[in-house]
Amino acid sequence: MKKYFERQYLGQNKLFIIIRLLMMLFCFTGYYWSENPKPVYTLIGNFRIGSYPAGDIPNSGEAFFLLGLLVLVLTLVLLFIPHLTISSDNNSLRVTRFAGKKSYVIPFEQLTHIRHVQLHNHLLLRPAFTIYPAESTRFFTGENDALELQTREGKRITIATSRPLELILFLQQQVPGIFVIGENSRSLKRP
Repeated sequence: MKKYFERQYLGQNKLFIIIRLLMMLFCFTGYYWSENPKPVYTLIGNFRIGSYPAGDIPNSGEAFFLLGLLVLVLTLVLLFIPHLTISSDNNSLRVTRFAGKKSYVIPFEQLTHIRHVQLHNHLLLRPAFTIYPAESTRFFTGENDALELQTREGKRITIATSRPLELILFLQQQVPGIFVIGENSRSLKRP
């Protein structure tokens, strides 16, 4: 029996990558400014940037440099910390959160529809492992593509994946007669 396995890492989330890059830019700019504290005149409109404001504080430049390095190391460490694991067993799809603390099981026999969707504003999405008891459940880290699964009870489960077509083909193999909705469904062939 064919299995499906995918792991998504916290370091993949684009919103937090942008935030950490801006923090590093601020810290390294502060360090550079502390080493070169003279006023600077820009080429655009004779705009003047004054001298380094924290010149009276000893070792402030080194503090900026160390903070920038700390953010850089944190960014590298997050590339190796898993957020979500999508795996399959004999009769279900399992979504597990970081280090196996929380798990959500989707039985194959409950699935009726699959829809391939693009996540809107994916740059501004933070990682999510949300389970709402009523209607929708969402799992994503930093991917652009997602699958929206619908169960017999009408519950919608959104799972972001880096390999949407592979997951759709896997689910079509496991659940004969499942209905695929979406723009990419025409290009899918049953294996």
